[in-house]
Amino acid sequence: MNWFGNWIWTDSEAPSRNAYAYFRRDINLAHVPQKAIARLTADSRYTFWINGQFICRGPSRCDPRWQSYDEMDIAPFLREGRNTLAVLIHHYGESTFSYILGRAGFLFECSALNVWSDPTWKSLDSTAWFRDLSRMRVQIGYPEVFDARRDPVGWTGQDFDDSKWLPAVVIGKPPCEPWFGFESREIPFLRETETGGARVIASGETESLHPVEVLDLQRFFQTDHFMTSWQVAYACTCVRSDEPQDIRLELITAQALKLWVNGEVVVPGLINSRKMVEVPLRSGWNWLVLKLLQGQHHWKAIVRFVAAADKLPRSWQPPETGTPAQPGWAISGPYVLDSAHDQQTALDTPLPPEMDNSGSEMKAWQRLAETRGQGQFGGGSERAVALLMEFTKHGAGLPLHENFPAELGDGQYLVVDFGREVAGYPRLQLHAPAGTILDIGYGERLFDSVVRPNRHELAYADRLVTRSGAQTWEPFEKRAFRYVQIDCRHASNTVHLDQLSVNVSTYPVEERGRFECSDPLLNRIWQTGADTVRLNMEDAYTNCPDRDRAMEWGAANLQFLVNSVAFGDAALMRRGLRLIGQSQDEDGRLCGIYPTTFPDRQMPSFSLLWIHSIWDYYWSTGDTEIVRELYPKVQNALKWFARYVSPNKLLAGTPGWVFIDWAHLDQRGEQAALNALYARALEAAGSLSEIVNARPLAIRYRALAREVKAAFHRQFWKAEREAYVDCRVGDEPSTVISQQTNSFAVFFGIAPSQLHRTALGSVCCADPVLDPEGVVACASPHSSSYLLGALHAAGLHTFALDYLRARWKRMLDAGATTWWKLWNAEGSWCHGGSAGPTYNLTTHILGVHPTAAGWRSFEVRPQPCGLEWAQGNVPTPLGDIAVEWRVEEGRCTTAVRPPAGAKCRVIEPQQVV
Repeated sequence: MNWFGNWIWTDSEAPSRNAYAYFRRDINLAHVPQKAIARLTADSRYTFWINGQFICRGPSRCDPRWQSYDEMDIAPFLREGRNTLAVLIHHYGESTFSYILGRAGFLFECSALNVWSDPTWKSLDSTAWFRDLSRMRVQIGYPEVFDARRDPVGWTGQDFDDSKWLPAVVIGKPPCEPWFGFESREIPFLRETETGGARVIASGETESLHPVEVLDLQRFFQTDHFMTSWQVAYACTCVRSDEPQDIRLELITAQALKLWVNGEVVVPGLINSRKMVEVPLRSGWNWLVLKLLQGQHHWKAIVRFVAAADKLPRSWQPPETGTPAQPGWAISGPYVLDSAHDQQTALDTPLPPEMDNSGSEMKAWQRLAETRGQGQFGGGSERAVALLMEFTKHGAGLPLHENFPAELGDGQYLVVDFGREVAGYPRLQLHAPAGTILDIGYGERLFDSVVRPNRHELAYADRLVTRSGAQTWEPFEKRAFRYVQIDCRHASNTVHLDQLSVNVSTYPVEERGRFECSDPLLNRIWQTGADTVRLNMEDAYTNCPDRDRAMEWGAANLQFLVNSVAFGDAALMRRGLRLIGQSQDEDGRLCGIYPTTFPDRQMPSFSLLWIHSIWDYYWSTGDTEIVRELYPKVQNALKWFARYVSPNKLLAGTPGWVFIDWAHLDQRGEQAALNALYARALEAAGSLSEIVNARPLAIRYRALAREVKAAFHRQFWKAEREAYVDCRVGDEPSTVISQQTNSFAVFFGIAPSQLHRTALGSVCCADPVLDPEGVVACASPHSSSYLLGALHAAGLHTFALDYLRARWKRMLDAGATTWWKLWNAEGSWCHGGSAGPTYNLTTHILGVHPTAAGWRSFEVRPQPCGLEWAQGNVPTPLGDIAVEWRVEEGRCTTAVRPPAGAKCRVIEPQQVV
């Protein structure tokens, strides 16, 4: 499309990272037009107001080569006379798992108002947000450290004086780099609803602040967070002590580090952990040297001194400076280690700063070090908000009322429970003295009655520095949590917390689907899965709403199936299919996580699932348009896979991260699970070929699928184990047997039907709580969903239901309100790919599934499995299907209300035991 507007930014230099900017434009209207279509977009994200009223947030995630823009009629928000358009933009400046780095920019136009982005807009760089921060996690963006004293109060409204703001600067006319194309928003804006119900459940006193240094070498060297080589750097500083003493020093690393003090090794190796050590300091200046190892995503360490105030080091200075200074570090590196095989070997390998050391104070190292300015890493507390929130005094509860309003004094904290997992923008209304620090941490669960926002490589906390008086705060970026902890520091008087709510932000679906039966546990499981998927429906299906927020196709593929029986939305899947299609390179290779520049984004297993998803989407919707659009990409993807077909007719040596499950599968050589996905993708391609009238290709793809299926059984079936092995290397079959491989073999229709129960019986115990010895079990609810599907495909419906009850009930008993990523409760507690039982209960127990594309015909085949009754609704493009069945005197009777235009077939069990 052609744009009247220009890409604009503030008059300052283009920001490098984590920058916020305000834009305003006043217009005077003699009359309000009946319609005023506005188009706008930004890099990276914007929030839009008119006359102080919130309008929308955007744009949706995209590849900047096809920049997403939003379009809406703004006439209902306008009035005669003066109107103010206001936009706040956050430019990330670094790629995440949902954003590809572009450049800072804002684009707007509304021809009905003769307004577009140009120098008539006023602009201001924001100083309210502290910019120099490390990311919360490699997959997502930054914490927010917001100083309300620096925010221009009322800037979105009409009465604000922007006379001191400067005109915006034009940086390009569309199309221009990196935005060469545009796509209108294909999905609706997220629905925002303020929700209260928070209860204060704990309180106490915070620990006093101690000096904290955050050494973020990725930020220092300005390198990509997605590096994969092993690199090492050294960091050196000096601290001054008034007397000889032993002081406690806490070290935290997500990878590995080594510590010297005054030339002596104090910590020979700290790997992916934290440790409190006693450090001997002499009177005067002391040398601290750290050796820091960089991993795949992390190159960071945190150093924290813990001592009484009169015992803390008095001053810091970088090496080779003549006078004491603010905290500063000298850095030497980076050094690449090609031969290191583990972290400790890397730490023990001497590099120039160690090899050339000829003095007790490492003076030779000091000469090698490159000093890049004092205070490069200094200050600490803004950069370690989540860490600081971990230090709380237990057993010091304060008498606080359970409900808001609440009060907090200096050095106090409270913990709030929203009762269930929520996703949105926490909104805090308060009265406070100026300069109070409120650290706000988020968690899906509690640890010893408090939130631990610094966990699992996730620093999940924000900071608000208050202005004086009444104010409302919410972060710019979305958060997901059940619990919130608020720590109060530097308060000169009492802080009055009037209300804590959540501006819940979810994809706007309605609860059209429903499942109820005589077992209350199964009803809870069905609804919990629907809730889990709903929280992961944003501008894409995300794998979790807090830690990653990534469109990971392994989770998206399954979430669409759950959505299809719970909500009946198709637009979000259509958008996701097109996004993955845009990731395809010239060779035909696709990404499994997108949009991102993450090196392992090209995941063969997820690429094959994408082909499955096109067929699933078509079968559910009957939409042939998207099939015709994406079919050439399917062809190119399969051409890429064809390069790696072995003489045995199986994929072997396929490059990329072949992810199946977080379990110890044998993934060498010809991998069984990947080839099961390949066979199903070829079958799907054959069916898609029929839709686009490519009959010869349909025949070819189906013939290839038969070849792969035959080779799969020939190469991987191990008769003496009565199961399929994980892989084959040359002539040697693996000795590893897994639930994943065997469930894939059955679920994707590769194993002969007469072997279904045999294979599954070899990898499942009679007790569904247990796993057989010598078998790799499903490590996640996501992979277990395929096992459930395989059990149903084998006709083992009762065992599948028992397995479902046993496994998913564990999470409910532990207090889960959404499904976990892993069975062991590590990682996210809201993982969209874990919601498979919702689909299985509707499809296999209620028994409703389509027999023609778009639900033009469907079948109802109840599976009572000991249940007395079940009923529910299934949303379809033709309308909702209502189904109810009951078991009385050994007979199942079924009632169905189909939508107009749909043919129904009911197959009741002949006898119910």
